[in-house]
Amino acid sequence: MENKEPMSFRDAVLRIIFFGLFYYCMLNGYYLFLGIFPTISAVMLCRDWENTVAKLKWTWTTFIVSTLTLFIGRIFAAHHYNNKYGIYPEYLNYSVSVWALITAITVFIFFPLGYWAFIFAKRTRDNNTFSNLLVNLSHCATCMLIWIALSYAYPYAEQYDAHLLILDSYTHSDCRPPAGATAIRKNGKECYQISWHQESGLELTEYTSPKP
Repeated sequence: MENKEPMSFRDAVLRIIFFGLFYYCMLNGYYLFLGIFPTISAVMLCRDWENTVAKLKWTWTTFIVSTLTLFIGRIFAAHHYNNKYGIYPEYLNYSVSVWALITAITVFIFFPLGYWAFIFAKRTRDNNTFSNLLVNLSHCATCMLIWIALSYAYPYAEQYDAHLLILDSYTHSDCRPPAGATAIRKNGKECYQISWHQESGLELTEYTSPKP
């Protein structure tokens, strides 16, 4: 196996500055400025594109894990809407699919991020060179920063979960919504009318509409 050249001191300093600025901006609320970091990160990955693609190569293991994660996420999403809005699972379709994806990205990814943060932290003890130490510390810090950011992502997304119900609402259904409105059935006797107000935003109005 071909040995890689150790990272130069210049690259090590650049990585320290990069993640230091990222951490500082996140803690101090400079969220718009943070948009520059994914761009820089993408450029850094392109410099080692072949190695990056090799690590992300699609495998059957990846396929099985992804499928299982989305399946569990869909079950979680159905229970989420049932517990919060009382909507029966049979009336949920597209909304739970999208919420399952959001759950997978913001919740289930916590576990692999924690695992890789531990692995990179462990590698700082296995590799004695200065460059390898900085590389693994940088990777560990990146996993932790993403972990912290995602801990705020799910509660934030949950504030707008009702918007996804639009995907399962219809203008023509047995809920018989008013003209120009859409509705989603909650159960056999009730429905939610979905309307939008400029000041308050999306609003769910529960009304009685027995199923024929």
